[in-house]
Amino acid sequence: MRIKKANAVLGTLLITGCVVLLYLIGEEDRGSLYGNPQAQQEELKHLEAKLINLQNDVQLNANIVHDLKAAVKGIIGSQENVAAVISGIFFLLLIIMNGELWIYFKLIFILK
Repeated sequence: MRIKKANAVLGTLLITGCVVLLYLIGEEDRGSLYGNPQAQQEELKHLEAKLINLQNDVQLNANIVHDLKAAVKGIIGSQENVAAVISGIFFLLLIIMNGELWIYFKLIFILK
């Protein structure tokens, strides 16, 4: 069976690339945290500071959400109050208009 030169070269490059990739993955610098206790302590302090900052952010966000809920409840309450006042004014206007209409009807009957 004949193998073309291009296929042979591409196969060789593929195998070589896989070997180089495995070598680079295997030779990763593992001594930075695993072998150095001082680096581990510094990384631990850094992560603890990050965790504290995240906890503060979560608490701040919870406070903001609570304040927003209270503001929304206040807005809804004020809208209900405004709606009640507007409906009362509308009702009074209807009464006044009905009274005026009644007066107009009396005038019409008196003038006839």
